[in-house]
Amino acid sequence: MPDASGLTRDAGSGSRSGRGVEPSTPKPFTATAPLLSVIIPTYNRAALLPNAVSSAALQTQAPAQIVVVDDGSTDETPSVLARLQGVEWVSQANRGPSAARNGGMERARGGFIAFLDSDDAWDPEFLSTLVSLLRENQDVGFAFANWRGADASGAVTYPDYMAAHPYYHHAGSACGQAWRTLDSRQARALFLEHSAAPSSAVVVRRDCAVAWDETVRIGEDNLFLLEVLLKHRCGCAFMTKPLWTKRGSPANLCDGNQDASALARQHLAMAGALLKRHRSALDWSEVCTVRRGMAADWRDWAYWEARAGHRRGALGLYGRSFVALPSWRSLRGAAGLLLPRRS
Repeated sequence: MPDASGLTRDAGSGSRSGRGVEPSTPKPFTATAPLLSVIIPTYNRAALLPNAVSSAALQTQAPAQIVVVDDGSTDETPSVLARLQGVEWVSQANRGPSAARNGGMERARGGFIAFLDSDDAWDPEFLSTLVSLLRENQDVGFAFANWRGADASGAVTYPDYMAAHPYYHHAGSACGQAWRTLDSRQARALFLEHSAAPSSAVVVRRDCAVAWDETVRIGEDNLFLLEVLLKHRCGCAFMTKPLWTKRGSPANLCDGNQDASALARQHLAMAGALLKRHRSALDWSEVCTVRRGMAADWRDWAYWEARAGHRRGALGLYGRSFVALPSWRSLRGAAGLLLPRRS
């Protein structure tokens, strides 16, 4: 029922939702094109949210639906949302970005779904480019685009992420001047080795989408995409031209996390979830790739425990690293804690 503010309350959910006035400037998708839903999770980003919403609404081919999920913000986000045009929005208790994205997916009506973090912004041709890739390549489950970086003030910090990471240029097959396709095995190899696409970079087919793991707070986007690839045995495509801006900020869960051991623990949580749910879908070389990454994370965590003076804990972590994937690096780290130091 509408409350005094004109918003509606979802029955039984304790959440609040609303719809602004439909925008009149962008052109809608043609009747032959599948509808596209944009999901924007947000938490305490009242100052940045309007820019993200505007970048989604003013695409050269406008989405049919923009859903903003407020993950329990304590700032002015609710009042900002009430003033925004062209959006549907819902508020939920704070449960993290994955829960917010899942909440948005429950409301999405489009045949394609795109995710946009509320501190990022798309170039006007972002959606039309990636939707075209998906329509032209029916065997790919999702497409993603290169990006540029910006600091908290919006100043560009790097102009082309993929240019600085050569593994993109050796992945898959070139299918034009600025885009590449990867079959299922090539795509799995890329995402098992690297966190290759932040959530704001991606458009996924609705029938390929999976639920976001709400227990993983860092690397959840990589886990989501790996689960799409493993569940549907599909490939992917990507655009090498930067088509959006990723903003770094101390408030960002990954960018602002200065605790290296916490990052290692989150990476281990992501890898553990992947093996638990999809071990049978991975071949032996892929399992070794995952375990090699886990071994490196255990070593990183051990290093920082040792630096903090937690010698016994560090020894245990080096042991876990060795069990994950035996290596001289793990043995050398443990030996350095066990052998007497030279005076």
